[in-house]
Amino acid sequence: AYHGDEEIHTESTSGGMFIPLYRYMLSIGGKVVGVRYDENMKVIYDIADTEEGCRAFSGSKYVAPDSDSIKPRVKKLLEEGTPVLYSGNPCQIAGLKNYLNKDYPNLYTVDIICHGVPSPKVFQLYIQYLEDHYKAKVINFEFRNKIRGWSKAYILVTFDTGEVLLEPASSNNFNRAFLSNNIQRPCCYTCEFAGLKRSVGDITIGDYWGIKQQHPDMMDERGVSVIKINNEKGSELFGQIKDQLVLQ
Repeated sequence: AYHGDEEIHTESTSGGMFIPLYRYMLSIGGKVVGVRYDENMKVIYDIADTEEGCRAFSGSKYVAPDSDSIKPRVKKLLEEGTPVLYSGNPCQIAGLKNYLNKDYPNLYTVDIICHGVPSPKVFQLYIQYLEDHYKAKVINFEFRNKIRGWSKAYILVTFDTGEVLLEPASSNNFNRAFLSNNIQRPCCYTCEFAGLKRSVGDITIGDYWGIKQQHPDMMDERGVSVIKINNEKGSELFGQIKDQLVLQ
């Protein structure tokens, strides 16, 4: 699938599945859990209840996020009856479910297809290298900018001076080390959730690599998502957004 709105489709990392999901959750008075950068470019889990807050969660971030304190905050919201959409790595969703130790009808979970996440220490060292080299503070890091298309991703780094660094993802040192599986956290190499081994969320989403061979009529350089509906709650949630999508 991909989103029928050209602007949403173009600005998303892949086919644009996350935006309609969080907009639905906001429309019913819910909260959204996702991953964003803090003021020091640390990758963290956070909770948002506005369009602007949720937009910070959009876009791939190939770094292990800090989930400190997020689980008790989510539990408090659930106990109060607030609908919550929790998006993230399958291992984090599994951890949340173990922590809660019971089913909540107002909890909706969306996991991403993951093949491991780089160490946050390596990412911080890389950010420090960029800041030292370009004599400016990094204020944003896009891992999958689609300026040249979905299958030809670029790294786009924005500095506080207004300058930007644009580099093909295939030649960026951090991204190459990640794709070569050289900087993932040690636990990722033996993870029971990596790849498609085991889905944990109500819905699983990811890039549909191989779409050109399997469904050539759906190939779009703005990105195509693969969606896996894992249970009845996932089907219910997907039913709220599917009319906005181009589907096969």
